[in-house]
Amino acid sequence: MKGKNLLFSILAFLLGFSTITYAAAAYQLVPQNDGEGESQIQIKNNPEAYFHMLRVNKKTGTINPADVVKASQQADLLFKDGSEIDLTWENKGPDNVGGRTRALIFDNKDANATTLIAGGVTGGLWKSENLGLTWNKINITDANLNVSALIQDENGTIYAGTGDGYDGTVFGTGIYKSTDGDNFTVIESTIPDVNSEEKEWAFIYKLALQNNRLLAATNTGLKYTNNDGAEWSTAVYIDSTGTAIELTGVCTDIKVSGNGLIAAVVDNKVYTAVSDPVQFELQSKYEEVNDSTINFPDKLPFKNVGRAEIAISPSAPETIYVTMAKLGFGSLKGVFKSINNGKTWRVILPENNNFDIYEEQGLHANTIAVSPTNPNKICVGGKNLWVGTEVDPTGYYDWGTAPYTSGALLSIPTYVHYMHHDYIFRPGHPETMIICTDGGISISNDNLETFRNIIKNYSTTQCNSIAFNQFGNVFTGTMNNGSQYIGDGTNGPTFGKEIWSNGANNAGTGGYVAISQISKEVMFLTNPGETQTEFRRTEDQGFSFANEFIPGTITTTNAVQPFIMWESFNDYKSGDSITLYARTLLPKDTTVWLQSYNRDYPFKYTLPHTLEEGDSMRVQDPITNIFLLAIRNSLYMSREALDFSKEPEWWQLAEAKGIATAITVSADGKSAYVGLESGELVRVDHVRDAYSFETADMSSPYSVIASSTIFTAENQALTSVAVDPQNNEHVILTLGNYGEENYVYETFNALDEEPVFESIQGNLPKAPAYSSLIEMNDGERIIIGTEFGVYASTAPNEWIALNNGMGKVPVTMLRQQTMTKWGFEVPTGDPANPTEYFPGITNTGVIYASTYGRGTFEARNFVGIQDQPEDGSITSSTVSSLNVYPNPVQNNAFVEMKLNEAQQVSTYIYNLNGQLLQIHNAGTMAAGDQKIELNTSKLNAGTYIINVQAGSQNVQAKFIKVD
Repeated sequence: MKGKNLLFSILAFLLGFSTITYAAAAYQLVPQNDGEGESQIQIKNNPEAYFHMLRVNKKTGTINPADVVKASQQADLLFKDGSEIDLTWENKGPDNVGGRTRALIFDNKDANATTLIAGGVTGGLWKSENLGLTWNKINITDANLNVSALIQDENGTIYAGTGDGYDGTVFGTGIYKSTDGDNFTVIESTIPDVNSEEKEWAFIYKLALQNNRLLAATNTGLKYTNNDGAEWSTAVYIDSTGTAIELTGVCTDIKVSGNGLIAAVVDNKVYTAVSDPVQFELQSKYEEVNDSTINFPDKLPFKNVGRAEIAISPSAPETIYVTMAKLGFGSLKGVFKSINNGKTWRVILPENNNFDIYEEQGLHANTIAVSPTNPNKICVGGKNLWVGTEVDPTGYYDWGTAPYTSGALLSIPTYVHYMHHDYIFRPGHPETMIICTDGGISISNDNLETFRNIIKNYSTTQCNSIAFNQFGNVFTGTMNNGSQYIGDGTNGPTFGKEIWSNGANNAGTGGYVAISQISKEVMFLTNPGETQTEFRRTEDQGFSFANEFIPGTITTTNAVQPFIMWESFNDYKSGDSITLYARTLLPKDTTVWLQSYNRDYPFKYTLPHTLEEGDSMRVQDPITNIFLLAIRNSLYMSREALDFSKEPEWWQLAEAKGIATAITVSADGKSAYVGLESGELVRVDHVRDAYSFETADMSSPYSVIASSTIFTAENQALTSVAVDPQNNEHVILTLGNYGEENYVYETFNALDEEPVFESIQGNLPKAPAYSSLIEMNDGERIIIGTEFGVYASTAPNEWIALNNGMGKVPVTMLRQQTMTKWGFEVPTGDPANPTEYFPGITNTGVIYASTYGRGTFEARNFVGIQDQPEDGSITSSTVSSLNVYPNPVQNNAFVEMKLNEAQQVSTYIYNLNGQLLQIHNAGTMAAGDQKIELNTSKLNAGTYIINVQAGSQNVQAKFIKVD
């Protein structure tokens, strides 16, 4: 049993038994009782605190649930059909990484106990009918419920509570009910009242059933209904004087035993009642007055309690357990047990500085469950799972020497994602337990010996950012699941591979990410470290990392750190150059292939004059990469981000006073924009003209850079900036923070000294907007990502929701592939392999979105096929449509195309390294719709490029091969 049967005795505590303790990393909105009846809120610096900063009403310092509910109702009015803009979203994964999950039940209508219903905190309701092997979304009329609690009655009716106060103001929309497990409707009496000062039903922490009575633990007390929600009452406790007092504090837990006992946590004090919710008694009375006096020594403590959770034994309903975490960082306060329905209590694991089973995460992750067959064995979860077993009816429990689970390595049998929120035993199978975590759902089928993830297609990942390569493979920074690279084809098109998480697998947090279009193996990412944000770059898709990237003089603690790259394959203004050496006579007008300073990328050059053998000349290098990093107070730039032989040189272009929250660059690379938490927008000009410290750094008297603040919003953070790819003067910006009137602005003179920005809020919900873009083909197509999904407009102040396939979910970033590059062959001089193929960009026009609860998405509505003849000009293509199916493919792939004229057609299949693997000559094909069948059975699993040559023209597509 992995060394877990050692008695953990008092001696171990006295000897200072050591265990690994990790720094707390969770942002909390936790009702914490300080012992004097006051509730507190604890906020820590991580991405959840970052998004809280972008959401909170700056004038009040809080988020009014009424503002959220009003905005949600406004959003519901914008779901219409018939828009002239259409976006159809396809989920891009990761399908092997889940998001934060606090609630799960076994559907009792399934006698085999293989049907699961789960709820993501920001990912909605999901169902699995095969014990978690695969999942399907339960769609609720475009809603994406913030699920916090689930319960099912004996008749099969399921109740889902929404709104999770532990996750930092994830507000709810009420309690939802389903009689068939597929269709949920809200109980109208639980819809938060936007006019209520009490903000009832904003958070529903837990649900419980007592016969036909439904009980709800809410932010305004313990409520119950005897008529399925038609009327609600507030539970009452009787104090020491016999006075009846309503339990109107923050109620975070409610449990009901098999014998009718009700146990609840209100303001982190424990109350119990024998069947009647108006006869509660206070159990949290223990108090050390001095060394010799203890009040109520057989009761529970109430001072310095940050969170308390309850569990009742299924096999011995008079046995109750309570776990407590302390105020502050959430370390262990104690684990307590009662064997007489809560009348008296004893400690079974006391507070100890050297043995903290929560690992300082007890405010964020805190759960307890009793073995269904042994009332004296419990599972307690914080960062990991610990099991306590009674070895002495009057002493401490045996807790072993290590947790049963570890989030350290995916390959070990005890791996379960960090941060545990619920433990559920499978009915009729006590050896099987489900674990709900920050990373989705895991299962053990062998009495907690081994574990495995069950999150296939459980698309609930909370993503902070998105990037993509030239083939459409996606890269995203996530909450609690590191930075995930998706779609390399190794394990399917939506499978995520963690690139770097600053520690244990899928346990870190990813901020901004980027992939070079010049070199698809080169990636950039950040991760909030314990003291400051850490930057990383890799030139081999995460197999190794450069030791040096950002100098120690550039530091930041911004959890979601903005940066962006501007790249070009044909920078006619480039100030970089390489040296061409003539090994033989090279006549004037000779075309040669040269290699760029940036990743040795090849480019053609035509000689303007004759070079004799041995001569040399300087040639402009048109392959350009500019990396822009906006940290607190400053914008930095480097032109050497792709050079892994050294630490890049960085120049401070300009000051941007405050916390950077947004960054973008114009399509021509001339102007960069930095948005700040203060609401300011800083424009930095002549970026593309800066090539050295002298011309770039603001401390240089010869710097060509100019910067100015061109917009300021009061009481709102600037969350995104978008520049029209066809018009540098056309700029959109979005703003955050509830309690305001306008969240989207537009200007058509962005390069003027004082641009005029006008609100285009129109009929949009009055809620934070986080992302924006102007579609590359039409400057009138404005698309924004908001707290409640994606909206688009082609007319001033008229918006429509475009969340088909996505749902109403926060959209943290929108990006479109605006670059175009055609594949080409370069002579190698090797007779065995005379040419090397360099794939082009196959995803031009695709729009990508990262969401905070539903993973990543792509929309291909604006993708079109263009072709590049030899002279480099763009003309109408011989091939006007191209499709490869099925995609992914196993054995045979079919290439469908439409030829505008009869042509000789050949297909070439390349891997992503440019190696030619397969040629198929289809002969002359007539104009019209055509289809070619290709045998791909001998290809290894992975991603491939197919180049279709029709006459002298070429078009490309990507497909994925799976085993």
